[in-house]
Amino acid sequence: RRVLFRSFLRSLGSMIKLHNPTKVIIAFDGEKGSQARKYLYRPYKANRDGKKLNNPKVFRSYDEERGSKNDQITRLIDYLRCLPVTLMVYDGLEADDVIAYLAKYIPNTYPDSFTYIVSSDEDYTQLVNERVLFYSPTKKILFNTSKVLEVFGVHPLNINVYKSLVGDTSDNLPGVSGIGDKTVTKLFEDLKQPEAKGLSYIYETCQEKPVNSVLYDRVLFVQKTVEIMYQIMDLHNPNISEEDIQDIERLYHRKVVPLDKSGFMTLYNEDRMADIIPYT
Repeated sequence: RRVLFRSFLRSLGSMIKLHNPTKVIIAFDGEKGSQARKYLYRPYKANRDGKKLNNPKVFRSYDEERGSKNDQITRLIDYLRCLPVTLMVYDGLEADDVIAYLAKYIPNTYPDSFTYIVSSDEDYTQLVNERVLFYSPTKKILFNTSKVLEVFGVHPLNINVYKSLVGDTSDNLPGVSGIGDKTVTKLFEDLKQPEAKGLSYIYETCQEKPVNSVLYDRVLFVQKTVEIMYQIMDLHNPNISEEDIQDIERLYHRKVVPLDKSGFMTLYNEDRMADIIPYT
């Protein structure tokens, strides 16, 4: 029942050893963080709201499993507060919004720096550039621009357009029927070019389509849905209030507190973590 926070702490330690960063920022979804996107598309992340029991061998009911998850997240926060990391969480914002803002702010503030985004969510590939890299711990792949082109067939600047057409099952976002990972790069070859094409390029290409091209017609038929998907998945322009922006920047520049070894070890011993994660 300690799987969540022990896995997180183990992964965090591995990432720090791998990348040796000068600053570690951990962002969480805030309360009602998905609300703005659900206004655009009500079923957004609705696939995560079902009361399905994921671990029936461990838990007797959904409520018991959910309660355990919430307890583990609270415990994880206790651990993180003992570590020299910066936590960011804002009501009304998803972690995506905070990370997207930082992916612009840090390189602009420190042009010689490198920013690594670590997540299993490949939406962040749209933020990749010469100073921002994305690491997928599930695939164990470090994405730079050339790797994004190799894996997805499109430039990072156009990943949001690509996603608006193919959809995202993890967030319950539909794509255009009949258009998948391979199809989209054949229909819209210029998405691999190093410039943001936008939806105008998609519509112009569809209007100039060859005769009897059903997929191009289909994109135009569901144009409104494509535009909504684009808004939801676009991380280039996160919708963040000026107040939250100021606080994000303030927290970023705030001196990180040193490791609270005593506090960490108290938690570590209480949870018998030595059986799972050796302390070093």
